[in-house]
Amino acid sequence: MTLALDAGGRRTVATTTTTSGTSTATSTLERHYADASDNPAWTVATDTAGTTTTTTTTRYGESLSGDLAATIASDGAAELTLANLHGDVVTTIDIPTTQASSDPATSMTGWADYSEYGNPCGPATTSAAVAGKVGYGWLGAKQRSTTAETAGLTLMGDRLYNPAVGAFTSTDPEPGGNTTAYTYPQDPINAVDLDGHWGLSKKWKRRFASAARGLSIASSVISWCPLAQCQAVSVATGLMAAGAYRLAGNRSAARRQLITTALNVAMGGRGRLLRKSFVPSRLRTGSVFRALHRRRGGLIGMGWRAASRRGGASYSRYHHKYVALWLMNQGAQSQPAARRTG
Repeated sequence: MTLALDAGGRRTVATTTTTSGTSTATSTLERHYADASDNPAWTVATDTAGTTTTTTTTRYGESLSGDLAATIASDGAAELTLANLHGDVVTTIDIPTTQASSDPATSMTGWADYSEYGNPCGPATTSAAVAGKVGYGWLGAKQRSTTAETAGLTLMGDRLYNPAVGAFTSTDPEPGGNTTAYTYPQDPINAVDLDGHWGLSKKWKRRFASAARGLSIASSVISWCPLAQCQAVSVATGLMAAGAYRLAGNRSAARRQLITTALNVAMGGRGRLLRKSFVPSRLRTGSVFRALHRRRGGLIGMGWRAASRRGGASYSRYHHKYVALWLMNQGAQSQPAARRTG
C-alpha cells in the first residue's frame, strides 16, 4: 500500500495492490477536497483486476448541521447515511437510479454497531459494508475515516487513533488537552476528540466561552480604576479571559483579548472601545497613540504617577489637561516655520 499526501498533510491517493497466485488486483482511491478540512468533497475509486477496470466517483453531501447526510455516485445512485446520537453511521439506505421518487426507500445495506471507543460490536463484514470505501463508520457522521489504509486506525485530524486500546498513536499537540498525552477522552459518550487536539465536550466549551465573555467585560471595567491594585486585577482577569477563550477553542478571540488587555492597561480602560472602533488602525501606528500609551514617558504614564499621589479624580483632571496641552503643541509644530515665528 502506498499513500500520497498534499501540502497540508491530507491523503490524496491511496493505492493497494494484492496478489493471488498469478493474478494481481489494484485499487486506487483518490480524495479531492473543497476546503481546508480533511473531509473529502468527492472521491474517485479505480479497481483493476486483470484487464477489467472499474471507476466510481462518489460525492459526499452534508446536512445543515454539518454531519454526513448522503453519498451520491457518478451514475446518480445515492445512499442516505443514518447515524446514532454519538455520530456513528449505523446503516445506509440505497436509492438506486431506477427508483421512482414516489417510492419509499427501504433497502438497507446492513447494520453496524460500535463501542464507545470505536470497536465494532457486530460482524466486521457488515460494518465494512456500511462504512464504505472511505471508512465512515464509528464517528462517520463527523467524517472520521477508519480504513485498511491505516491498518484499522481512525484518522482524527492531526493524529491516528487506535480503537483497540482507546488511545492515540502520538502525543497530543496541545499540552493538557487530555489526562495524558495519548489518551482519548475518559468520557467517550459525552466527549469526543475529532481533531486530535482537545477532549472537551461541547457543553464545557460553551461554558468556557460564556465565562470568557464575562471575564473580558470585568477586565475592561476594572481597568478604568487608576489604582495599581485595580490594574493588577484587570490584567489577571484579562489573561483569565484569554485562557477561557482558548479552552473554548476560539483562538482568534483569545488573541483579541490579549490585545485588549494590553490596551486597557495603556489607555486606562479604553482598550476595549479603541479596539472595536473604526480608528484604531490609524491611531495604533501614529505618534498620538505612541505618546499616549508609552508607559513611563507618555501622558498615561504621567497621569498614572499623578494618580498615585492625588487620587482618581485628580488623575482625570491631570490627564485631560495634559492631553489638551500636548495636542495644542502638536498642532503648533505642524504649522509652517514662518507663521510660527512671525
